[in-house]
Amino acid sequence: MTTKPASSDKAKPKASGKPQKASTTEKRINFPKETVRQIAFEAHLFCSNPECCRFTSYSTTEAKARAIAEAAHINAASEDGPRPGDVRTEEELKSATNGIWLCDTCHRLIDDDPSRFPESRLREWKSNHAEFIRGLVGKEFDIVHFKLYARSKNTAHCISFLTFLENRRVFFNALDAEFPWQVFKSLSDVRYRIEEARAAMLDDTVAMRNIEEMLTLVHEFLTANPRLDELKCDGNDPEFRRFCVELAELRAKLLPLVIAIADDVEYKPSAALISEARRLGVY
Repeated sequence: MTTKPASSDKAKPKASGKPQKASTTEKRINFPKETVRQIAFEAHLFCSNPECCRFTSYSTTEAKARAIAEAAHINAASEDGPRPGDVRTEEELKSATNGIWLCDTCHRLIDDDPSRFPESRLREWKSNHAEFIRGLVGKEFDIVHFKLYARSKNTAHCISFLTFLENRRVFFNALDAEFPWQVFKSLSDVRYRIEEARAAMLDDTVAMRNIEEMLTLVHEFLTANPRLDELKCDGNDPEFRRFCVELAELRAKLLPLVIAIADDVEYKPSAALISEARRLGVY
């Protein structure tokens, strides 16, 4: 009886007809350990997200250094990663210039939503963080603590301030007949709220520069119109007509400042405020 030899085809894998794609981990370009240390050192171990600023380093009871943060890639570390950017060499992708120090939570946040956190925004974070950190060098602990707290809370303060302004009709709801006493009360409240905001917001920011200018404009208007609590709505009164003209001019100057703050913190102003800005031709 003749035994047939085993077919060598059985040892061959079946072709799927589709090209085999290398796994993401095989193509991923990771930072060398020394580069990770450089990125962390440049950030002084603080999360570079300006709304976070969390300190990320600690040591275990065995004196091992650990961190609740990572050197995140600005441009993708793999072909299918977030923010692929322009074609770059491997050396560029694994260099410190392509990394930003972020806590674990913020790292997940930016990678899960790359359209909200594009390359340009992360590079701005990194640049601003480096400048901010340089300003802390040599400062006493309580000043450093205050500035870190103020920085992380700055956006929250800006949004709170913007929400307050949106509830002030004097900014956006022009009427045929303005009531001077209501304008006086509203602007007095705004002036007080600006003073509060100045104490909470960071210096040398869009918000701080704009609210300083807003304060000057409001003060000049109230100084030029000292009798608003007495002035009557009378279209035949030259003083009332001048008041209406100057109020419209004030709105045209204030609204661009408000919108600039909103744009800076990615806050969407109310439809009524935007509508008035467009009516005045400042949006």
